[in-house]
Amino acid sequence: MKIYFGNANDDTFGDGLFEANDNQYYYGVEHGTGPGGLDEVRLFDGCNRYLPVHVEAIPELIAALQEIQKIQQAVKQAQEMTERAESDIEGYVYSSWNDEFEVDFDTE
Repeated sequence: MKIYFGNANDDTFGDGLFEANDNQYYYGVEHGTGPGGLDEVRLFDGCNRYLPVHVEAIPELIAALQEIQKIQQAVKQAQEMTERAESDIEGYVYSSWNDEFEVDFDTE
């Protein structure tokens, strides 16, 4: 079995991509049909690179990837906050429904 991921529909060159159901993808996961059979999954890309991962390590791989995703989201938020701080945006403080104060920015 192969499962493709990494939407590449906007890639105008099309080198090293996989096509499935009129869509293009950068990556794939293979299970059951590779050299490791049902004991491993293989991550692969269009450059014929493979990374075998034993199925027992999948939860650890997921945890590692989720940590990276969490860090990336924090980095993105920090970049957005830096851009806001360095901009000429104006905001105002108002009292919310539960008598706490919040700041609203005119983002138009």
